[in-house]
Amino acid sequence: MVGYTDRDGAGIAGLEKYFDKELAAHPEPLFLSIDNRIQHIVRRETLNAVERFSAIGGIGMIMNVKSGEILAMVSVPDFNPNKPAASTGTGPDNPRFNRAALGVYEMGSTFKSLTLAEAFDLGEVNMNSSVDARNAIKIGRFTIDDYKGEYRVLSVPEVFVYSSNIGTVKIVEKIGTPKFRAFLDRIGMTKPAPIELPEVGYPILPKPWGDVHTKTISFGHGLAVSATQLLRAESAMVNGGILVTPTLIKKEFYGEPQGERVISKQASQSMQQLLRLNVLAGTGGKAAVPGYVVGGKTGTTNKPVAGGYSETKLISSFIAAFPMDDRQYAVLVMVDEPKPRKDTFGYATGGWVAAPAVANIIAGAAPILGIAPRDENAPELLEKLTPEGMNLAEFIESTKGH
Repeated sequence: MVGYTDRDGAGIAGLEKYFDKELAAHPEPLFLSIDNRIQHIVRRETLNAVERFSAIGGIGMIMNVKSGEILAMVSVPDFNPNKPAASTGTGPDNPRFNRAALGVYEMGSTFKSLTLAEAFDLGEVNMNSSVDARNAIKIGRFTIDDYKGEYRVLSVPEVFVYSSNIGTVKIVEKIGTPKFRAFLDRIGMTKPAPIELPEVGYPILPKPWGDVHTKTISFGHGLAVSATQLLRAESAMVNGGILVTPTLIKKEFYGEPQGERVISKQASQSMQQLLRLNVLAGTGGKAAVPGYVVGGKTGTTNKPVAGGYSETKLISSFIAAFPMDDRQYAVLVMVDEPKPRKDTFGYATGGWVAAPAVANIIAGAAPILGIAPRDENAPELLEKLTPEGMNLAEFIESTKGH
């Protein structure tokens, strides 16, 4: 991320290259938003997840959802910038390849939070809506199915906490391709992330973009984006609906986020409630950190290979925000090609691989960030994070098929 210079002091990578002319003209310190303490924690936990699951690489990031400041950006394997010649390999296998900004990946079910947010914003669904998920969806010779299907009519909260592909497709059909693509344009998913690095990945879009692509993209297949793009978009889903610009430069910031409104405050509040519910009662349970009101969404996707998708190579991720009632920070961990383990019962999905790493990051970073733990059952907190007219027990009960 910081990059390095050549022997003449000219920047040739990272921030050194991006700000080379400015630093040469005005040789004053450039203060980064990166917090070394947070960076250390994120690197440690991302590396632990990569090593524990014998993966080929990983990403870890924390961003202030209101200011856009990135406090940590980790790409592993990494290297010692004092000895760049020691790093070997080509493309994404090179430790100098910044997976967090330059790499683009199909992000899987983390995209469902984006799809649901747009559906809430357009008024196509609400917390009391139902979706028919009784049958898999046939498209030519392909079938869209659920990983662990309920195969019944689902409430919208159930679609989210069960991570139903079928239900999500039924919801995006209500939105329609023109509106959904326009929404992805607005939240920055169809163009490179605007961040101060020369090494920024271009998203891979379907060409042409038809209704079938809209269906698969709704649950995270068929559109490859960078981790920085996803973290920025997810921050808008929880910060009240404002798309902020991610930055690696420290800035003075007070008050509410500044930027383009991409969803309504009401839609953002609904997403805060669903993300919190997913940690309490869904696939995100292993991301819970007592006292810090974590919400989030798992993502597991098969990697593209020639002629289709690999049956064994996965991208496993978890994107979270905390505290959910105060929307301050977003966290992302992504692990590339994790291998199943006996102590995870043969699973290598986002809930088993990335969610525990996110929990460890939040547990270590929150005290440093000055966030004190509190009673997660406080009435005023529960009121914010449950739908109107429903208490927490009723909200959780609504996901159990009754």
